[in-house]
Amino acid sequence: MDLEAYLKREAWLAYTEIVDFIARGEFSQEDLRKFEEIAEEILSRGYFELTKEKKEYLRVIEAWAEKEILFYDPLELRVTGNSRVYEKGMEILLERF
Repeated sequence: MDLEAYLKREAWLAYTEIVDFIARGEFSQEDLRKFEEIAEEILSRGYFELTKEKKEYLRVIEAWAEKEILFYDPLELRVTGNSRVYEKGMEILLERF
């Protein structure tokens, strides 16, 4: 398997892990909308910045960080994918939403 095929496979596995977490039904539609917004901002800016106006996102961020899909840095108040592979998985997810 060449590197490109390997990376595509890893992104697909990250995507399926995200979908599995969503399918378990632990999130309301509002929480899923918030996750989608977080993912979109990470993909466009490289990070999601938590502000006082966005404090209601923290519960969603913490849930995804517990699954090690998102990484939250409380010192910088920034959220990123736990790895670039998870960000690629989020990209696939948003393409399919």
